[in-house]
Amino acid sequence: RRDAERMVIDANATEWTPFPHRGAKVLHLYRDVHGIETSRFGQVYPDKKIPSHDHAMGEETLVVGGCLKDEYDAYGPGTWFRFPIGVPHAPYTEYEGCLMLIREGDLVVVQPWDFQDEKCNILHRYTKTEASYLSRRGVVPKSIDIY
Repeated sequence: RRDAERMVIDANATEWTPFPHRGAKVLHLYRDVHGIETSRFGQVYPDKKIPSHDHAMGEETLVVGGCLKDEYDAYGPGTWFRFPIGVPHAPYTEYEGCLMLIREGDLVVVQPWDFQDEKCNILHRYTKTEASYLSRRGVVPKSIDIY
């Protein structure tokens, strides 16, 4: 598939990939041609512990159902969190398990709304290749430069 193609996936009718060593299953939704920008659903089964790890590209997660916990907090439905590059965590579930939407590899330019501070318009989403190029040219501010 080319990155510019429209995609639709029915998560209820698509086979998920088992990850028994993590006590989970995954449904890969998107992976760019470089294999860096990804989107996936992750379902961690109840009473599972995932070994401590960090994320090479950082990771954004939206909890859709259940609860995921780690040494920092507990994340319930509707909670979004991000782990930047190099920040380890050891997530686990208890009795209810957890369903998450996970994204990796984005750099975006946003414009905050004047009337609602917590919302914004996304003006542009850079690919990993574009973000790396901008980083090498010194265009990305140091405070957000993970490339």
